[in-house]
Amino acid sequence: MKTYSIEKANQTFTPIDNFPWDETGYHPSSEFLVTRDEKNFFVRFRTKEDFIRNEMTAHNTDIHTDSCVEFFCNYDPAHSEDYINIEINPNGFAKFKIGPDRHHRRFLTEEELDSLHIEAHIDAEKNVWTVSYQIPFAVIQKYYPSFRAESGFCMKGNVYKCGDETKYPHFACWNPIENPTPDFHLSQHFGNFLIK
Repeated sequence: MKTYSIEKANQTFTPIDNFPWDETGYHPSSEFLVTRDEKNFFVRFRTKEDFIRNEMTAHNTDIHTDSCVEFFCNYDPAHSEDYINIEINPNGFAKFKIGPDRHHRRFLTEEELDSLHIEAHIDAEKNVWTVSYQIPFAVIQKYYPSFRAESGFCMKGNVYKCGDETKYPHFACWNPIENPTPDFHLSQHFGNFLIK
């Protein structure tokens, strides 16, 4: 199990380079960075892929069918089985849900989604797209009352790059997953996110 340290001043991106269901040999380059201040986590993604798909043009649609980056996190695993999934495409549209597994999930509010302040950019000449957003601690604490943004607090999560209906479907993860078929909703395969 991997451990990712969330620090205030970190500027080093981490690759999303495990492809447990590699049927095409297509491995787009994708990396992420999570930092924090006193009120928010900040999440950034950089992705380079030859065939960017960005068909979804509304929030809480089938974002995963496009080129997509995803951050799943249980912000207080000592007291909750729920994790929040944030899935974003190159257009900056997101799916934002919470629940204990794939089948028992509910949408967060439109106001909470807006509080992410998502920014996305596509550089078509370089086949690169980027995403950045924030996760306010106030939103997290609404669903995880015991969450504390303090050094030593450990969360559980995983980070993904996928594209279910891209030219070459692909499924990449930061922390390895062992399962016969693609499934990102397996919290037993979450890694550690440690606040520093």
